[in-house]
Amino acid sequence: MLKETTKENKTFEIGLVMAGAVSAGAYTAGVIDFLIQALDEWQKAKEDGRTDCPQHDVKIKVISGASAGGMIGAIMTALLNDTFSPITTLPENEPDESVMSKNKLYDSWVEKIDITKLLTSQDLEKKKTPVKSILDSTVLNEIANSAITFTPCGSKRKYISENLHIFLTLTDLRGIPYDIDFKGGTGEGHGLSQHADYMHFILSEQETDDEGALWLNPKDAKHESWNILKQAALATGAFPVGLAPRQLFRNSEDYDKRKWLIPQEPRVIDGKCRVVNMKVIKPQWPDEFIEKGRSFKYKYLCVDGGVINNEPFEYAHRVLMGDDSFNPRNPKDVCRTILMIDPFPGVDSMTEKEVRICKLRYY
Repeated sequence: MLKETTKENKTFEIGLVMAGAVSAGAYTAGVIDFLIQALDEWQKAKEDGRTDCPQHDVKIKVISGASAGGMIGAIMTALLNDTFSPITTLPENEPDESVMSKNKLYDSWVEKIDITKLLTSQDLEKKKTPVKSILDSTVLNEIANSAITFTPCGSKRKYISENLHIFLTLTDLRGIPYDIDFKGGTGEGHGLSQHADYMHFILSEQETDDEGALWLNPKDAKHESWNILKQAALATGAFPVGLAPRQLFRNSEDYDKRKWLIPQEPRVIDGKCRVVNMKVIKPQWPDEFIEKGRSFKYKYLCVDGGVINNEPFEYAHRVLMGDDSFNPRNPKDVCRTILMIDPFPGVDSMTEKEVRICKLRYY
């Protein structure tokens, strides 16, 4: 069987989806730690010419995360550009100091985070400082500054895609205004606010021209986009009331060019069956925001991305399917998959009592 798999050097694409996890982010961090270790060892075995391991290529193409999962996704994006030492000791034995210093996942989720630090009042030391949250979020700034940074190692892991997409979900407290166009005689529509939001980054050696995505340069840890990633990571993990909300800035044109996935009747286009269509839907910005048709800085306050979208697999699915408009299901044709890391998957079905209540309310 092994000999058969070496005949073709196919590429298998992976999308990583990391759900919100609160303190169980330490579990998710451990999974990512092992995944990087396993892929590093596998790649080394292939380069050493060993034939007793699978010979196909793997590419991690997209990472999407919410809350703790989003924070880990941001840390992972940074550490991929640096040296990395996996944690291999058993639970009862602490890792060596030199290993911990080269493992931002363990350092952030085991060593540096502690409830006692969250119970201090450093965030209120300045006079007349408003209370933003129950817990002191100062330590999170310190952890982010330490974790989402790197010393460029000069080499790229071969199992990382040329363009690695990173999505962090956000809950936009201000909301992006949209207008649903009605066909009535008044010509007026229905206004609504979209609070489910996300930040999109691309890690690539070449600057990206992907609309709405920020370029992360693996050779320059001081590039401004890395600081924005850091702020977005803190925003996606800002548990409402418990942790301080975060303010972010975006160019309005990022929203003006954002494409939405619209289901459609199956149609054959360019020899491929299309069941979805990507369509640009522009926000209905207030007139006072718009200045001579130019883009403006949209400022908004964010809390935990898991409030609205805690398992953001649709972003990973969209990137993986690419121009195919679908992901093949036949085992012989499968060339990509989504790995979801979710410490608290929702597997419980509704009780009979809950079903009866729903029927009474909605029927």
